Amino acid sequence: MITNINPKYDGKIDLEEDLVAYIDESGDEGFDFTTKCSKWFVVGGVVTTFNESNNMLQSIKDYIAKHNPQKSINKMSFKELGHNQRKDVLTMVARNNYLGVCSVFYKPKIDPKDPMCTYPSMYFVAVKNLIERLSWIPQQFNKRRVHVIISNRNSIPVVNLKTYLFTNSVVADKNLTYFNKLGLVGLSTPQRINKLLLADYASASIFQCLEKTGEANIAEPIYFDLYLKKKLYSSNHSKYHGVWNNGFKCTPGDKDLIEHSGILEEGSHKL
Repeated sequence: MITNINPKYDGKIDLEEDLVAYIDESGDEGFDFTTKCSKWFVVGGVVTTFNESNNMLQSIKDYIAKHNPQKSINKMSFKELGHNQRKDVLTMVARNNYLGVCSVFYKPKIDPKDPMCTYPSMYFVAVKNLIERLSWIPQQFNKRRVHVIISNRNSIPVVNLKTYLFTNSVVADKNLTYFNKLGLVGLSTPQRINKLLLADYASASIFQCLEKTGEANIAEPIYFDLYLKKKLYSSNHSKYHGVWNNGFKCTPGDKDLIEHSGILEEGSHKL
């Protein structure tokens, strides 16, 4: 059972008219670049219908049945899979219908003393960014509401997140959430809700596409291309249309930071 932290919603879930979204993170929030801390911090996820989310999870189970019947689904996170395994899993899941959303931060161009980085933290800000965008999607696709499950692998203080999302940020001038389109918001783990693997794959795919690693100092866009290319949420707003700042929110807002052109290609207008 998931505890709902959205005080603005106490209704039921409509399996036919509602959407469901899953959120996870990749990278870290450190700023000491002399260590192994990442230059990018990513919070990403997917949104789809309930039926399609079942199909996506079944795709992971089908991979296990076909390629590694002894493997537990709880061992199917991105970091626990090898390169070829990742390619196969993402290819199979990508045959389904879903949208990707993400909020990314390029830390070398952010002041670590910025309140966003100290309190409430980039993570809380990113979750708020995603919830805003997720609430736009039912409006665009004529769905009733979207319900959001956030991965809690790092034991996020639930009361702090609830206060930030539904008290502190609500009074901010820049909060653009359609609360009438937002349903249940809860936290869980991939072990309890296996569908959070879908968000793990999204955040990791984006992170790998942005973060340059190794002696070669290159990123690996193949995972993004398999899983999210042309699937990022694209707004049809007359003034703020497309993927930029919608399916892909970047801080700072500099398109020159995005070297892989596939990220900013036109995304999906269907769900």
